[in-house]
Amino acid sequence: MYSIVTALNEQVNSPTGSLISFNQNVNSLQQEYKKAKGNIDISIFNAFSRILKKVNIPSLDIHSLRHTHAVLLLESGANLKYIQERLGHKSIEMTSNVYSHISDKINKDSISEFEKYMSNVLE
Repeated sequence: MYSIVTALNEQVNSPTGSLISFNQNVNSLQQEYKKAKGNIDISIFNAFSRILKKVNIPSLDIHSLRHTHAVLLLESGANLKYIQERLGHKSIEMTSNVYSHISDKINKDSISEFEKYMSNVLE
């Protein structure tokens, strides 16, 4: 039995890959965009790898740049809500759980702030 699901799957898996029919020009542009997007992603990854190799840094995942950026924002005192929105996380818990591990700077700053607070309390 030929079902609606079968028909939809065939359309999605067709060369246009779309449930909506467009004219040939739009379909061509869509295909070129898909190809370019993949190539852009690969090019960025390759460029990042080449840069690391040139400066003798061990291979890193490009996602480590995002992680480093988030931790540096935290260390600079940026608000966690701001960081959540900047990273596009749906929940602040995601941001907190993934990025707020204690760095040396956050640890030292927290201890320093606590010592200042306690010296004021004890005066």
